[in-house]
Amino acid sequence: WLPFLKVRGTIGYSGNVDQSKSAVTTLRYAPNTAPNTNLPFALVSQFPNPDLRWEKVRMINIAVDFAVADNRISGSVEYFNKKALDLFGAAPLDQTTGLGGSSLTKNVASMKGHGVELNITSRNFDGIFKWNTQLLFTYYKDRITDYYITTTSGSNYISDGNVITPLVGRPVYSVLSYPWAGLDPSTGNPQGYVNGQASSDYSALTGSQFLIGNLVYNGPAMPPFYGSVINTFSWKNLSLSFSLLYKLGDYFRKQSTNYSQLFTYGVGNSDFADRWQKPGDEKITNVPAMMYPASGLRDQFDTHAESRAAKGGLLRLKLINLSCELSQAFL
Repeated sequence: WLPFLKVRGTIGYSGNVDQSKSAVTTLRYAPNTAPNTNLPFALVSQFPNPDLRWEKVRMINIAVDFAVADNRISGSVEYFNKKALDLFGAAPLDQTTGLGGSSLTKNVASMKGHGVELNITSRNFDGIFKWNTQLLFTYYKDRITDYYITTTSGSNYISDGNVITPLVGRPVYSVLSYPWAGLDPSTGNPQGYVNGQASSDYSALTGSQFLIGNLVYNGPAMPPFYGSVINTFSWKNLSLSFSLLYKLGDYFRKQSTNYSQLFTYGVGNSDFADRWQKPGDEKITNVPAMMYPASGLRDQFDTHAESRAAKGGLLRLKLINLSCELSQAFL
């Protein structure tokens, strides 16, 4: 019942180098002459960086390929493990060197990732009428294992998932938010936590004194589960296929009313109708009361609060294809 079975495995190492960076001091000649001497002069383009080295990536793959009798069901299952060391990142520069600038690209980060890929093709019907299905499923998870933290201010790590979030133990792309304490019952202002107490002090909630450890980790911004299901139906010379794409398990930031944007640019959101308007509304809505003039810090906190993060899920009809194969006799 299992005429074909193959086990394969690979392990490989690769390197990556940023060709725009150098380990030695480099100069850049100015296009003009010096204003005082009228002589050519050069500027330091890159500072000495003798510890700079290649990024190193190790990849392990273990897979099983299989097919049952008559190839009614065939496919592969693959496990992969990835480890990346000496990744490039910005490291603070000692100001006493007199070199100028605040940071230097160094090998400051490491990460790990692993996952499973499943690819199965089945011939459900194989007569005059044919029906084939292809299932693609991928699970992937990564985390940062090492990074040089340059600041402990939480506001520097607030993310919508569209930039790297360099926190050890978290995914490379994460959604991080300010803790949410609900709307103030008397004013409708959004509240966070300062020293464990509900507060509307937005300077304290978004300022440099708000530390990384107080942020809420919502989840990964990249979906850990994704893939597609492709069905193909054939009858004589007609064929119809369509693909369903799915992504599951990620988090995203919901759009909401931002009063600064509303008053300045006229950009609104439909949840304006659900805003807090009277005491008791805080039990049924998270949209703050309208305040004029708007407060930028208030909007900043509300936009990046825990209440605006939501779990994502996508199922999309990606492709529909209808084809007709013409016979040579017809042509």
